[in-house]
Amino acid sequence: MIILTIHIVTLLMLAFRIMLFSTRSRRRPVIAWLAYVLMCAAFVEAVQALFGMKPPPSVFNLIIEVALTLAVFCHGGNIAHLFKPQGYQSKLSQLLCWSAKNKKVHQ
Repeated sequence: MIILTIHIVTLLMLAFRIMLFSTRSRRRPVIAWLAYVLMCAAFVEAVQALFGMKPPPSVFNLIIEVALTLAVFCHGGNIAHLFKPQGYQSKLSQLLCWSAKNKKVHQ
Protein backbone atom coordinates (compact mmCIF):
# COMPACT_ATOMS: atom_id res chain seq x y z
CA MET A 1 0.00 0.00 0.00
CA ILE A 2 2.83 2.40 0.80
CA ILE A 3 4.47 1.73 -2.59
CA LEU A 4 1.21 2.54 -4.37
CA THR A 5 0.82 5.78 -2.39
CA ILE A 6 4.38 6.87 -3.16
CA HIS A 7 3.81 5.93 -6.82
CA ILE A 8 0.68 8.09 -7.11
CA VAL A 9 2.14 11.06 -5.23
CA THR A 10 5.38 10.96 -7.24
CA LEU A 11 3.57 10.89 -10.57
CA LEU A 12 1.20 13.68 -9.58
CA MET A 13 4.13 15.81 -8.40
CA LEU A 14 5.89 15.21 -11.72
CA ALA A 15 2.81 16.08 -13.77
CA PHE A 16 1.99 19.25 -11.83
CA ARG A 17 5.62 20.48 -11.77
CA ILE A 18 5.85 20.19 -15.55
CA MET A 19 2.42 21.77 -15.96
CA LEU A 20 3.32 24.78 -13.79
CA PHE A 21 6.63 25.47 -15.55
CA SER A 22 6.76 28.72 -17.49
CA THR A 23 9.61 30.51 -19.20
CA ARG A 24 10.27 33.69 -21.11
CA SER A 25 13.09 32.24 -23.17
CA ARG A 26 12.78 30.69 -26.61
CA ARG A 27 10.52 27.72 -27.19
CA ARG A 28 11.87 24.39 -28.31
CA PRO A 29 9.11 22.45 -30.08
CA VAL A 30 10.60 18.98 -29.53
CA ILE A 31 11.16 19.62 -25.83
CA ALA A 32 7.69 21.17 -25.46
CA TRP A 33 6.13 18.10 -27.07
CA LEU A 34 8.21 15.78 -24.86
CA ALA A 35 7.19 17.69 -21.72
CA TYR A 36 3.52 17.56 -22.70
CA VAL A 37 3.65 13.81 -23.37
CA LEU A 38 5.52 13.18 -20.10
CA MET A 39 3.03 15.30 -18.14
CA CYS A 40 0.01 13.53 -19.67
CA ALA A 41 1.54 10.09 -19.22
CA ALA A 42 2.36 10.75 -15.57
CA PHE A 43 -1.13 12.06 -14.87
CA VAL A 44 -2.90 9.19 -16.64
CA GLU A 45 -0.71 6.63 -14.88
CA ALA A 46 -1.47 8.24 -11.49
CA VAL A 47 -5.22 8.26 -12.14
CA GLN A 48 -5.18 4.63 -13.30
CA ALA A 49 -3.22 3.60 -10.21
CA LEU A 50 -5.54 5.62 -7.96
CA PHE A 51 -8.64 3.82 -9.26
CA GLY A 52 -7.01 0.38 -9.22
CA MET A 53 -6.88 -0.03 -12.99
CA LYS A 54 -3.21 -1.05 -12.86
CA PRO A 55 -1.26 -3.30 -10.52
CA PRO A 56 1.12 -1.63 -8.06
CA PRO A 57 4.59 -0.91 -9.47
CA SER A 58 7.71 -2.74 -8.44
CA VAL A 59 10.22 -1.10 -6.16
CA PHE A 60 12.58 -0.65 -9.11
CA ASN A 61 9.96 1.23 -11.13
CA LEU A 62 9.33 3.41 -8.11
CA ILE A 63 13.05 4.24 -7.83
CA ILE A 64 13.10 5.33 -11.49
CA GLU A 65 10.00 7.49 -11.01
CA VAL A 66 11.39 9.17 -7.91
CA ALA A 67 14.73 9.82 -9.64
CA LEU A 68 13.02 11.39 -12.66
CA THR A 69 10.78 13.50 -10.45
CA LEU A 70 13.75 14.71 -8.40
CA ALA A 71 15.66 15.58 -11.58
CA VAL A 72 12.72 17.58 -12.92
CA PHE A 73 12.30 19.39 -9.59
CA CYS A 74 16.03 20.16 -9.38
CA HIS A 75 15.79 21.87 -12.78
CA GLY A 76 12.67 23.78 -11.80
CA GLY A 77 10.43 21.80 -14.12
CA ASN A 78 12.53 22.64 -17.16
CA ILE A 79 12.69 19.45 -19.23
CA ALA A 80 15.15 21.10 -21.64
CA HIS A 81 17.79 21.26 -18.90
CA LEU A 82 17.73 17.48 -18.63
CA PHE A 83 18.99 17.37 -22.23
CA LYS A 84 21.16 20.49 -22.19
CA PRO A 85 24.34 19.86 -24.17
CA GLN A 86 27.55 20.01 -22.21
CA GLY A 87 30.99 20.11 -23.84
CA TYR A 88 30.81 18.11 -27.03
CA GLN A 89 27.28 18.17 -28.39
CA SER A 90 25.59 14.94 -29.32
CA LYS A 91 23.16 14.69 -32.22
CA LEU A 92 20.37 13.83 -29.75
CA SER A 93 20.93 16.94 -27.66
CA GLN A 94 21.13 19.08 -30.80
CA LEU A 95 17.82 17.69 -32.01
CA LEU A 96 16.09 18.11 -28.67
CA CYS A 97 17.38 21.66 -28.13
CA TRP A 98 16.47 22.85 -31.64
CA SER A 99 14.52 26.09 -31.87
CA ALA A 100 12.77 27.58 -34.88
CA LYS A 101 13.89 31.13 -33.99
CA ASN A 102 17.54 30.31 -33.55
CA LYS A 103 19.10 27.46 -35.50
CA LYS A 104 22.12 27.20 -33.19
CA VAL A 105 22.24 25.34 -29.91
CA HIS A 106 23.04 27.59 -26.96
CA GLN A 107 25.21 26.33 -24.18
